[in-house]
Amino acid sequence: MAEGMNASSAEGKEARKEIFEKALLQLEEAKVAYVKGFYEGHPKEAWALEALGKVHQKMGNYRLAQGAWDEAIAIRKNLQAKDTDKQMFSKELEKAEKEKKEVEEKRKAVKAKLQMYGKTQGALKMLMKAKGAEVAPAATPAP
Repeated sequence: MAEGMNASSAEGKEARKEIFEKALLQLEEAKVAYVKGFYEGHPKEAWALEALGKVHQKMGNYRLAQGAWDEAIAIRKNLQAKDTDKQMFSKELEKAEKEKKEVEEKRKAVKAKLQMYGKTQGALKMLMKAKGAEVAPAATPAP
């Protein structure tokens, strides 16, 4: 980040967003290259998906993060199923499942907040209408 640019400032947030978007593009390219260079379901594809999940998580894109984690976990489980004598990638699988659970919990929290916001806005509109005030549509908060 540029010198003097605070991470909480608008410029800092925009710079961070640009960095994350660039990372997402590069990770998508890596995923495609791993599939093309190796095969679909290769451990390196799972690695790229896990990294995509982490970046989406940091950006607050919990649905996309969960999808990436789901794909990575499926690859890891498939690899283990092919060789039951070895529990290859057990640590990676355990970590991915933990990350996925965290994302699911964050998604639930965001959903609950949005539902509460909707209920609050509905109650406010009813109150304002009861008082004869004109009600303007509310802006939806970003999750």
